[in-house]
Amino acid sequence: MKIFVSYEDFREPFHVSPDQTVGAVKQMVTKYFLLQLANDKDVQQELELSYAGASLQDGWALGDVGVSPGAVLRCLIKNKPPPAIQVFNVVTQETFSVIEPTPLLSTTVARLKTIISLHVGLPVSTFRLSTALGVELYDCNLLSDYDIELDCNSFCFF
Repeated sequence: MKIFVSYEDFREPFHVSPDQTVGAVKQMVTKYFLLQLANDKDVQQELELSYAGASLQDGWALGDVGVSPGAVLRCLIKNKPPPAIQVFNVVTQETFSVIEPTPLLSTTVARLKTIISLHVGLPVSTFRLSTALGVELYDCNLLSDYDIELDCNSFCFF
């Protein structure tokens, strides 16, 4: 099927199959428009495709999300804010990033636990936080009390 991708002032046709993933289309668009994405410590960029106002995820098939022949996908380059902290889940052995607009060092451990709780879907009473070195964090203390650098793998939770 033939779809169109709109990038800045350009609208170009692409021939794709309905079972092709959004990630594959992103690769085609990157090659066609010769896009260079910044990926360093200060600035990280990502390519985003959207359809009907919704951002499309890389693993989704075009036909599954209702992209029909003649549809126009919007392409943008978005700046990703660097993660404020990295949290390692000891149970699932996964690391995830927490991006918080407020200054984290001036918040309490209880507030950080609430943010993590919202991210993982567990009640705050079911886990505890510690630093990567094993120092347990207590709810009433500020994060700045623990001499933590927020741009590294800072916390573990059990």
